Amino acid sequence: PFEVIRLKSLLAEFVADDMERKSKYDDPY
Repeated sequence: PFEVIRLKSLLAEFVADDMERKSKYDDPY
């Protein structure tokens, strides 16, 4: 299960990064 937890945390970090980037680029102007 350790590997799974590490994978999940990595994925969560990646997703959070992606969301931040998207919100930055989603600015209309």
